[in-house]
Amino acid sequence: MKLNQINSFKERLAGELPGYLAHHKVMNHRKGLHQLEGLPEGARESAVLFHLYPKNGELYTVFILRATYSGVHSAQVGLPGGKREPLDVNLQETALREASEELNIKKEELEILGQLSPLYVPPSNFIIYPYVSFQNSMPQFIPQEREVDEVLQCKLSTLIDQGLQDSVVIVRSDRMKVKGYHVNDRLIWGATAMIIKEFTEVVATL
Repeated sequence: MKLNQINSFKERLAGELPGYLAHHKVMNHRKGLHQLEGLPEGARESAVLFHLYPKNGELYTVFILRATYSGVHSAQVGLPGGKREPLDVNLQETALREASEELNIKKEELEILGQLSPLYVPPSNFIIYPYVSFQNSMPQFIPQEREVDEVLQCKLSTLIDQGLQDSVVIVRSDRMKVKGYHVNDRLIWGATAMIIKEFTEVVATL
């Protein structure tokens, strides 16, 4: 996808979003926020950044391989982002702060194009708020060693052309079957795949 489509992205993101209809195609057992009877007890807020930028004349986005730790999302591929802190003015600031801390993405060099639909992740009891941003120059990523094991850059058109992959097996004790995307020989699944699916449906027909 080309750089001249950024304004069209903003227009699409300002309109009606597919939301749960897109998320359901990735994890059809997962309830949408609109289906929950109130927020789960103790649910926490987090925000992530779907960051777009130019590379070799094409639009790219970036993912991170999270470090291994004791949490449920250990060693998974995700978008830069994290939990809301008390000093964050709003969730957009959460996404920008976390992207800066994890990858050195500078908020003064980007534009927020809009938001995608929030989603609830039961295993970690987080509500995730995804924001879409654009930077008109190639970022100088500096991964935070404590949180990021690998930086994964991906051409946006590759995600759209590849589409959602069915019945991919995660080799764990339960050999869990999921739907997801392959980026640099890594599997993206779960909430991140749900976010990708919604965004690609929003922009695929441009």
